[in-house]
Amino acid sequence: MGFLDGFAAKTRSFELRPMRKADITVAFGQWLSDPEVAQALNTRPQVFDQAELARYVENFNHSDRAILGLFERHTASHMGLSTAVLSDNKRHVLINMLIAKGARHGSKLMEMPLIWLKVFDTLFYDRDLQSAVASVRSDNRPMLTYLHWSGWQLAGNNLATQRAAKDKPTILRFRITKDLYSKRWQDSPLRKVDEDHTL
Repeated sequence: MGFLDGFAAKTRSFELRPMRKADITVAFGQWLSDPEVAQALNTRPQVFDQAELARYVENFNHSDRAILGLFERHTASHMGLSTAVLSDNKRHVLINMLIAKGARHGSKLMEMPLIWLKVFDTLFYDRDLQSAVASVRSDNRPMLTYLHWSGWQLAGNNLATQRAAKDKPTILRFRITKDLYSKRWQDSPLRKVDEDHTL
């Protein structure tokens, strides 16, 4: 079982929850092989058969890792993917987040911080993790904007990484600690949103 089994976060438009066998569909394979998705994952576009998709999801069905799907509630369309892998000492987590174009515009974009509040409340407070690291391509502007706005800090050699990112897309790593998260989000007005957006 994945370490986030039973987790769910809902807003008016979206639901983020662990992937299930029923989610391994042809439509999911087509979404995963889309050029935009492949670019965000820093891989080449490829076609996946059902067995490959099942193995991919099952690889995260363990006590130290999880795979979550972001779904549009009214259509059940697959809109995003997130993986989480715990460190050996179970105190830190590596997060990868991918949000499709359809979830990045207008009022829907404003719902994403509510989703991630629930994720990191669970990781930092329920699971008592001490820090999280996220990797993102340097040309993924929506995700970079979200990470900066949310209080994440660029990890490693910041100057060298930023210079490399100007020349060609590269993978950037960001980090946030439990203390930084608490200072940024503990008293956030987002925790007082109306009933339509409650987590």
